Amino acid sequence: MAKLKAKDSRLLDFPVDYVYRTITDFTAYSKWWPHEIKFDIEHLHPAVIGTTINVQNGPFVKWKSKITSFKTNKLLAIDYVDGAWLGKTLWSFEEKDGSTELTLEIDLEVNKLWLNLLSPFINFSRYHSRQIKHIFNNLEKYLSEHKGSYIHQIQLSHLDHIVLTVKDIEASCRFYHNVLGMEIITFGEGRKAAKFGSQKINFHDAGSEFAPKAEKPLSGSS
Repeated sequence: MAKLKAKDSRLLDFPVDYVYRTITDFTAYSKWWPHEIKFDIEHLHPAVIGTTINVQNGPFVKWKSKITSFKTNKLLAIDYVDGAWLGKTLWSFEEKDGSTELTLEIDLEVNKLWLNLLSPFINFSRYHSRQIKHIFNNLEKYLSEHKGSYIHQIQLSHLDHIVLTVKDIEASCRFYHNVLGMEIITFGEGRKAAKFGSQKINFHDAGSEFAPKAEKPLSGSS
């Protein structure tokens, strides 16, 4: 099988949060990707992971992508699971003095006979890097044109915590830890919270809430 393996980077003079949100806004790809590359969101998963996107590069090369991992402002992993290419890609974001070093790593193999037959005559990795340079140029222009709307939005660094009123604190802890990967911590007089990054979710037991609290706290209301 022929391979496509490349790593391309661009230093963008924009905040990492802005670049990350643009790369993960799949519905806006048609506004800055080359016109020959078409995107069709097959399934937009509410948890992001599991989102599938059909991609077409030119009239003959088609494949299906699936979001497999992400870390806000750090990385976005996409697997090519069906079609012309199979393998893994990774967008990574590194903050550098207010700018963003954006890197795309790609490690694929050809999944179509006719593309394999072309592989002795076409350096797929070199061709891909040329195309990515074009994509980076488009992205830089798009970011510049829409920078005003980003600057005038409220910028939130983090939330200290939110409170969930629940019927079963232990069951809630198991869900947030086992399913969502959050760290469960104990604080105060044995209180429980799910911690992620610099923020956390504090749990209140329905009927035994801590002050301050909502006027009429109800489990499931959040």
